Amino acid sequence: MVGKAFRSGFYWPTTLADAHDIVKRCPGCQFFARQQHIPAQALRTIPPSWPFARWGLNSVGPLKTTVGGYNHISVAIDKFTKWIEVKPVAATMTLKAVEFIQEISHRFGVPN
Repeated sequence: MVGKAFRSGFYWPTTLADAHDIVKRCPGCQFFARQQHIPAQALRTIPPSWPFARWGLNSVGPLKTTVGGYNHISVAIDKFTKWIEVKPVAATMTLKAVEFIQEISHRFGVPN
């Protein structure tokens, strides 16, 4: 746009600054402008500082049903010591998960 104005003989001293200002205030120009993609930085993990402070929880299943009626396994792993706690459950329900976490908390303390 500015180049076309110059070629036709039109001139004002702040042409370039005014053009930048117009583009910055134009919502359509900002929306459809080419985006600069900054490369993502590598994530840094925070190492656990002491045993039983941080647990990883997961559920495995459905598996083959056992004689006791269990077909899922609740798993908890301490991130510091790699200690594993496992409990068979009949279904992956919230109440069973809460009971599993409470059992761990009663034995090892409340995680941070």
